[in-house]
Amino acid sequence: MKKYILSCTMALLSVIGANAMPKLCFETTSDSRTATTVLEASLVDSIVHKEVAGEKYIDVYVGGTRVQEFSPKMVNRVFYAPDPQAIDGKLAATIPCKGSKSETSNNSFSDGESPYDNDTILTYRYDKNNKQLSIKFISVVGGCCADDWFTILEYHGDTIGLSPSQVGQANCNCICAYDIPVVLENIEARKYYLSTSVYSNGGISIDLSQNEEGVVLDIPEKTTTKVSECKSPWDEEITDGAETEQTSDTLVSFMVTRNSAIITSHNQSFSCCTPIETKVTVSPSRDTIYVDSYGIPGGEECDCMCEYDITTEIRKLKPQQYTFIVDGTIFKVDLDIPQPCCTEGEAGFTGAILDGTRGFFDKSSGCMNGYYMDIKEDGPVEDINEGGPVEESSRTSPKQDYPERIETADTLISYQYNPETGELTVVSYGLMLNCCTDKFSVTWVEKDIITINATESGERCRCTCTFDITTKVIKVKAQKYLLFVDGYNFEIDLSQNTEGVLRRE
Repeated sequence: MKKYILSCTMALLSVIGANAMPKLCFETTSDSRTATTVLEASLVDSIVHKEVAGEKYIDVYVGGTRVQEFSPKMVNRVFYAPDPQAIDGKLAATIPCKGSKSETSNNSFSDGESPYDNDTILTYRYDKNNKQLSIKFISVVGGCCADDWFTILEYHGDTIGLSPSQVGQANCNCICAYDIPVVLENIEARKYYLSTSVYSNGGISIDLSQNEEGVVLDIPEKTTTKVSECKSPWDEEITDGAETEQTSDTLVSFMVTRNSAIITSHNQSFSCCTPIETKVTVSPSRDTIYVDSYGIPGGEECDCMCEYDITTEIRKLKPQQYTFIVDGTIFKVDLDIPQPCCTEGEAGFTGAILDGTRGFFDKSSGCMNGYYMDIKEDGPVEDINEGGPVEESSRTSPKQDYPERIETADTLISYQYNPETGELTVVSYGLMLNCCTDKFSVTWVEKDIITINATESGERCRCTCTFDITTKVIKVKAQKYLLFVDGYNFEIDLSQNTEGVLRRE
């Protein structure tokens, strides 16, 4: 008996077609747990009894394809019509091909751009009054010649499984992309865990009590954050806020495999009483992942500081090159050519980044206006300490996407350096960001190049504000650096000038 068919964690397994039809139900018991398999009676074309190596089986076929296999010993009864209060559903519409091509050729798709070149797994919309959840799977790959589609539905408690399949001959040396709409009935306004055969990189969590509609993207995302116990507490009043000696020189350690990453940011200093979380942000180009640790505001206040090791797990990685920027520390991996590592049978990368110059987000100002305004191109800037225009460097920033800046901002960027502590403070002024998002900055350092970019994450609203974003960079030497700050690049010599301001001409 194939264990996955009569899983002891399933409470229901149904096959649903395009229209409401009588249901043929098999009630089975395995390992003292009962499961019900429900099939559209009109789709079932045969039920075959067979014997393999002395064991008897019952196979159920839809469109000539075996979709279920039972052991007669496990079947309690066969009946029509499932519980009317149970989760049920149907395909919501006919499903045309979006674009096709031969499986054995490299020719382009029949209607131009490949329909597979998108990050959308599915969209959903919930009708609370009717307890109806509409799901559309985007660009599911199938054969061009099949007769129709049906969907295998599995659920147990808060877990729902959906597996779109084709009826009839699917293989004819031609593949298509299909958008598959499914409507589920008797869905409560709560959190569900959705698994689907069209996406193999883990399950999808949707909380219908919080969001009644949404889009699920196939991009890297955080799964968990784990924080170590306090490693070395100290009294902030005694040290006067100064940084204490770290317990080790490891900044970041990591294990990155083909589809997931476990990354630890070491020796991060926070108040002993502050809850700690991490934020994972993916660049629009999908090849840069930022991991930033932060203290959750509103917690208990105390004068004790601690060092923590903060571990973040990320999934939905793809076989491509990634740049990770973890609390200002940068490392790169190429999962297109992974190396043997980690556990037996896995491939990927493990490593650690040791101590050095690094930066972190310090604070954001409040909103300085609450209306949308058109932003024009920024003009040239000058450094008042140098008395002339800033010369553009021939070197380019490794990150080209950055927020727009309000055109009326006279002061663009300021910096201040403390040679005694090695701390550099950089403020970027007048940045146009959404009113409702969380603001922060990311910093990475490569030799004498320091790059700082303001960014945002979280729920957006129809409001734009200007903000000043402050970033601190520590363990900075009194030497020349090339700074890239939110679209501007300029050189500073901290052995000559410990502070400076960039202004618009």
